[in-house]
Amino acid sequence: MESATAEIGIKTSSFFPVIFRYIVLVVIFFLIFFFLNDKSTQFILFIVVFIVNFFTIIFIYRDLLATNLVSSFFDPSMSLNVQESKSIFIKIFIGAIFSTLVLQVASIAIMLVVFDYGKKSMNNYYTPVMTDQNTNTLNEYILWLKSYFIIIGVLVYVIAVSYTKNEKIRNILINLGCILPAGFLLGSSIYGTMLAVKFLDNKKYKRALYK
Repeated sequence: MESATAEIGIKTSSFFPVIFRYIVLVVIFFLIFFFLNDKSTQFILFIVVFIVNFFTIIFIYRDLLATNLVSSFFDPSMSLNVQESKSIFIKIFIGAIFSTLVLQVASIAIMLVVFDYGKKSMNNYYTPVMTDQNTNTLNEYILWLKSYFIIIGVLVYVIAVSYTKNEKIRNILINLGCILPAGFLLGSSIYGTMLAVKFLDNKKYKRALYK
């Protein structure tokens, strides 16, 4: 009984560094995207995104390799059966993760090259202001970059939960994974109620609702 408990304890304790690693990644990405619209720090933050994206590839590959999912990718089976663990779908999912992460490395590198070009051609005697077209392109790129990392985070998490054979670890993943959306739902509903009450002030204080 004691040996079984010790074995479970070892497995659980070895799993928490993985959770901590991804929590740190999420916090870093959150801070990056929170300040990424600040024009004065965009160039530096894109460098940080490039570095963090590189480490994300390493971490995901290492952890998927530990769960034998990478070996499943190279399995010759091309079954379309959604009930099989080594069907073609897992190949598509893993292929999409790593190919798009590599593509993000390339796209961020392109952004850095352009920023460096603009920095070299800049007159140091005035504060640079990007053209409207370039500003719109950059803002759209940042928006899609945020969306990409959110979606890939969800996809990796779902795959990790689905292919974790240890029931205790799977329960930990599910419970921890539900904390964030539950907190977001609670916070957004409270904030929405506050906005509705603020909107009610128009009726309460007899304010004009329309122009």
